[in-house]
Amino acid sequence: MCLALAVLPARGEKEDHDYEVTDPSAVYLGSGKHPGSPAVISADKVWAEIPEYKTVLEEGLTDEDPRYHLLMKKATRRFEEALVKEAKRESYDLIAELGAVKALKKGKKIPSATAGMIELVSRD
Repeated sequence: MCLALAVLPARGEKEDHDYEVTDPSAVYLGSGKHPGSPAVISADKVWAEIPEYKTVLEEGLTDEDPRYHLLMKKATRRFEEALVKEAKRESYDLIAELGAVKALKKGKKIPSATAGMIELVSRD
């Protein structure tokens, strides 16, 4: 018979984590309260560079225009695919909006993936 014991922190002790998600509703990719390798983005800046979204804005399309739905579906797919590619390329286990993740230890930085995302969504 094999027994496994889980060692949990005692009451009042904190687990040893480098990062913490402070706003789970602003997580675009990944999950968990304490990611190991997170990144943040400015989604507004990324969306502003998606060609299909630019077309929606330039043409003043609304949700009453059939073309709007087609373009927004393509734009959303482009954004989601870029998230997955950027996470894989840079080994991120979570990508969230700026301010949605905080470093718990002094000297720890949360990298910005905004530029990488913009590069990916801008490709045809």
